[in-house]
Amino acid sequence: MKAFLVVGSPINGWRPTPRVTELLSALGDGHLKGVKAAAFDTRVRLFIHGDAAKKMIEMLRAGGADIISEPMPFYFRGKEGPLRNGEIEKAGSWAKALLTSLRR
Repeated sequence: MKAFLVVGSPINGWRPTPRVTELLSALGDGHLKGVKAAAFDTRVRLFIHGDAAKKMIEMLRAGGADIISEPMPFYFRGKEGPLRNGEIEKAGSWAKALLTSLRR
């Protein structure tokens, strides 16, 4: 089985949480070579917000990971949830797409 890593984080100050940022920074410099990876974030629907998933993708790529999906946002109804209607189904579809990408 190939190595596969999915990283997720709520948006925290326009970026991933400090713990996620620290973890991904430690995996830089080629430590993720040969690993297929994807990232998602959770957010509220506002006209302006951060993009933690995109930043995590950049960090995964800097670590040498092979990115198999565009960054994926999942939306909460309020600051701490629950998820908006349709987001669970969206996550299921995304997971199936990731599995399909792994089989290629």
